[in-house]
Amino acid sequence: MARAEGHEVVRLSPYHCEQNPIEMAWSQVKHYAKNEGFHEVTPQRWSDLIKHTHEKVEDAYFAADRLENWRQVEEFIIHVDEEDDEDEFDMEESDISDSDSSDDSDVDS
Repeated sequence: MARAEGHEVVRLSPYHCEQNPIEMAWSQVKHYAKNEGFHEVTPQRWSDLIKHTHEKVEDAYFAADRLENWRQVEEFIIHVDEEDDEDEFDMEESDISDSDSSDDSDVDS
């Protein structure tokens, strides 16, 4: 059809960045989004996105799977920007040996 009208059809390799200008354009868009986009997502916007996901997506899937009570699972939050207090998780040697001896008594019974 194109040749009948005097046009030459040129095919490009799909997704080949050097032969396909749209790939170069997408590269620039992704670079901009990576560098500037995170500044645009405020804590309020992030909260709204989470709320939308719960209301429009997750609730519908859970209802379809008959798991409407899924929110009864206790929620927890991990703060990644705070320093961890490793001492909080350290066990004393005596704690370990106490738990070992109680395990042994269960086996002997």
